[in-house]
This record gives sequence, structure tokens and C-alpha cells, in this order.
Amino acid sequence: MITGSLKKRILPWAVHLFSLFLIPLYFLLHNYFLYREEVDFSSMTYSIGGWFLLPLFIYGLLYIRFKEKLKTARLIALIGLIFYFSFGPVYSFLSSIPYVRILTRVSVISGLLSVFILVIIFFHRRINFEKTRFPQFIFILITLLIIFDVVQLFLPDNRLSGNQYDLKEKDPLPSIRSSLKEKPDIYYIFFDELMQSDAVKEYLHYDNSKLDSVLTEKGFFVASKSRSAYYATPFSIASAFQSSVFIEKKKKNIHLLDYLIAYKEIQQNAVVPYLIDQGYSIQNFAHYKLFKEESAAMFKDPSYDTRQIVLNQTFSSLMYQLIYGVMADKLPAFMRHPEEEKAQIALAQKTVLKKYDQIRQASLKKSGKPLFVHGHFFAPHLPVFFDSAGRALRYEEVKYYEQNDQMTPAYKMNLAYSGKLIAGLVDEIMKHTNNQAVIIIQSDHGFRGNQKNPVPAQYKFSNFTAVYYPDRNYQSLDKAFFLPNTFRYLLNKYSNDSVRLTSPEYIQLSSDFLDD
Repeated sequence: MITGSLKKRILPWAVHLFSLFLIPLYFLLHNYFLYREEVDFSSMTYSIGGWFLLPLFIYGLLYIRFKEKLKTARLIALIGLIFYFSFGPVYSFLSSIPYVRILTRVSVISGLLSVFILVIIFFHRRINFEKTRFPQFIFILITLLIIFDVVQLFLPDNRLSGNQYDLKEKDPLPSIRSSLKEKPDIYYIFFDELMQSDAVKEYLHYDNSKLDSVLTEKGFFVASKSRSAYYATPFSIASAFQSSVFIEKKKKNIHLLDYLIAYKEIQQNAVVPYLIDQGYSIQNFAHYKLFKEESAAMFKDPSYDTRQIVLNQTFSSLMYQLIYGVMADKLPAFMRHPEEEKAQIALAQKTVLKKYDQIRQASLKKSGKPLFVHGHFFAPHLPVFFDSAGRALRYEEVKYYEQNDQMTPAYKMNLAYSGKLIAGLVDEIMKHTNNQAVIIIQSDHGFRGNQKNPVPAQYKFSNFTAVYYPDRNYQSLDKAFFLPNTFRYLLNKYSNDSVRLTSPEYIQLSSDFLDD
């Protein structure tokens, strides 16, 4: 049995620890309710375990420091835990405000943190924290927040549902009721960051007009003044499939969650379900889903680790990312992991060739159903993995072209290689479909550079568009092709309904996003 004196010693410990555990518990539950559809929480076992060990560790250290001052130890532990689990959102908020963005520099954060610790050490000796009711207030507040989130789950339209992440189109595509007059196979293929040839010549002083000439000779319509609505990939692709821009304010910094919302918005489009109703078979070779019911196993953007949405809200994870970024920028050679990078480069090269072959194989298949084939190539988007002739670059060559002063030569090399890919792919499709398939070669945006090599906004929106119709009648198409009108043009041509074109509008979003 536990004696009375022992109970008096253990009970305060237990009560204090329980109140401290509520903070990581709320953090975990709140994020799970919000992001369970986007984040695999089962892959975060070690992180979750660490979050619940953290209160023990902090409180234990403080208890040793403050001896019998349990409330003082509890109060400082509460402040530390709140800081730890709210650091990411506060950092993101500050980074979006121009005049205080300096506070988000690693050097400034380190200095402020040191001052904060010194202030606590100074004041704990002058203020009797044993009489404060702040820990009780935090306990009640966190408890109410947990109850609030749990209750929200059972409400029919709650803030924790997936609907809160839907983007709203400014000009929704009208419902199409009539059947298609013709049902040609449709090949809709994206080449990431491919800038229109006139813009390439004007800004980069590079002649890429051979691509336009090759496609024109094959009967394509090439839109010499094509424009995208966005220069952030998932928003741009979502605007193409939704046939509209979205009701979104301009942002200086966008976050990983914003990207995932845009990828999810692609699945809300009305065009692909309409094609399915019209008897089309859908073959998707992109890293995002085209409709909700599509199998999710193969779709994962290789650029993003969705766990960072949750992990980077914590102090340790976000500081690691920030410090690693600074070190990688200042000491690139020291931060390299050659064997791992070689494997990643080999995989990227293999993926491009595999995707090419998948689309080619799709054009070989003969069935009674019309096909809608979609693909997305990470080219000419940097980094560069092939030379202009299509030779796979060695590790040392790839790393050489990753240097900022080599960014433009690398992009030009990717342009040459991408042109060969496009020409070869078009030849395969046209040959195997007897020139009877609709082929749309498009890019999500133009060349956008990076923070150290900024590109004027007009070139970021200068995307590439080339369209092939079997009858080669392009009277309805405009040289100033607006990417969100892609399917509106297509429906106007092949359905009996008349769809109004959406007006051009360009939305500036930062391409250098911050992970939440």
C-alpha cells in the first residue's frame, strides 16, 4: 500500500505531469483530425513517442534545478512545451510579414532564444511562481480545446472536415449535359516549366524555335503567346483541370499544405468524370490523382514529405530544416551524401524514361474504349539529368550544373532534351493512333529561376501550349492561349454544348514555399 506521506509526494508529480502531457496530446489530436487524409501518422511513431517523453524530460530537469518548487518547475515546463509545439505556426506567420521577417533568420532566432532563457532565469528568483494560477489556466484551456476538437468531428459541417481545404473557382465550368459528337483518344501531357519559345529567346537568348517548327510540321497549333494562371505547379495544374483560377489572395509565402490542397483540387474536376461517363478509359502517369476514386497507391509527389506538415510545427524539426538549409547553402560539399544522391539521380533518370515508355505503350493498346492518357514530366524543370543529346549525366556532372551560375546553361540543356522527348513522343502517338488522337502538349508555367536568380513575373507565366486536332481545324483557338481554358476549348469542339471561355487572370504565388 502507498502510505499517506508517499501519496502526498507522488500525487503532485502525477498531477503536474498529466497537465504537461495534455499539450503534446492536444498537438497530436488536433493535427490528426486536420491532416489524417494527407499525412501517414503511422510513419511518425518515433516522433510521437518523443513528443510524449518530452514533458518527462523537461519537468525532470526543472525539478532537479528547482528542488521542491513544483509549481515553478511546472510553469516553466508549460512555457517550454507551448513554445516547442507552437514554434512552426508562429514562424510561418512572422515570415509572411515584410517588416518582421528578419526575426525568422536562424541567427536572430538563436539570439532571441538565449535572451528568453536568461529572462526566465532572472525572473524566477524575483517572482514567487508558487502562487501563480497560470498552470491551472493552461490545464483548463487545453482540456477545453481537446473537447472542442472531438465534438467538432461529430458535427455535419465542421472545421476539421476535408471540405475546409477545397479551393473555390472564380469561374466554375458549367455542367456539360450533351454527349460528345466524336470520341477521339486524348493525350494530355505536361512538361514542367517549359517556357514558350518566343519568351525563351527574349529572356534567355536561346533559340528553341525548332520545337515549334517540328510540331507545326506535324500539324499542331502552337500558341506563341500562351499564358498560365499560376507559376506554382499544383495550382497551375489544378486550374487547368478545374478550368478556372481560384478565389485566393496573393501570398508572399505558400506552404506545403497549400500545395497539397491544390493537388487535391485536381481530383474535384468535372472533366475527367464526364469523360468516364462518355466511355473513356483513364490512364494516368502523373504523380497526382485525376479523380477521387482513382487508386492512391501510385500517387506521391517525390518532392514533398507530407509528414513535414505536422513535424515542422515543432521547434526541433523546423530548426533542423532551417539550419540544414543554411549549412547546405554555405557548405554544399560538406553536406553532400554522394551514395544517396547517386541513387536519387539514377531513379530520376529512370522515371523519365519509364514515363515515356508508359505513354508510348498506352498508344499501342487497342480496345473498344476511347482513351484519356495523362502524363507529367519533370523536365525541363531543373535539376538537369540528361545532356542535350539525351545522354544520362554522371553524378559529378549533375552536381556541377546545380551551381547557381550554371542554372541557365542547365535549363537550356534541359530545353534541348525536352524537345527531343516531345518530338519522339508525338511521333509514337501519331504513328500508333493513325493521326486520329487529340494531343495536347503543355507546361504548367514558364521558367521561374530561384531567389538568387530572380526572373521577371511575365516570363514565369509564359507557358508552352501545342494542340493537335485530327481535323487540324484550329479556328477556335487563340495564340494567347490561357491554360485554364484548355478543356473549355476541347469541350466546345467535341460536345454540342457551348462553353464560355474564362478571362485571363494571373495569380502570383511564391515558388519558394515554407513547410508548415
